[in-house]
Amino acid sequence: MTEKELIAKVENYELDDKIAELIRARYEGYGQGRLMIRMTEDGEFYFDFDPVVMRGGVDESDIIYQVEYEGGCDYFDPKSWERVHDEDGCAAITRPDFYTLNVGDFRDLRKITHADIIDTFSTWLDDSMECFLDDERERVIQYIHDHYEDCADCDNE
Repeated sequence: MTEKELIAKVENYELDDKIAELIRARYEGYGQGRLMIRMTEDGEFYFDFDPVVMRGGVDESDIIYQVEYEGGCDYFDPKSWERVHDEDGCAAITRPDFYTLNVGDFRDLRKITHADIIDTFSTWLDDSMECFLDDERERVIQYIHDHYEDCADCDNE
């Protein structure tokens, strides 16, 4: 597939489901490694995670986009969120590396269950996904440009 064809797929939102999968993986607390979007010989795209981040000896020509990932953020872990009240007195959750998310009109913070925390963060992620996708599409396009420039440089040597 040519550079223009790949970029057209990104610009036409054809890879959004794989890009969204990569974004979700960032928040799910995958371990150290790299998150990738790869392409099969048939031109199908899939999400992949490489926990080792292997260098050399592995065919990487099918990688459309990759991000090295430190892991450890696991926003979906309810134990990582503190229960607080927001400015309006509604129950909310917060983390040191995140901002406060409103859980609802619970006056007793003990009534916030693990399921409430997971649902609250999941809803926030779903509501924010379009913004994330806009940013990530630009990164994917830049990665594709860089990849094809690197390949052209290799061919010229």
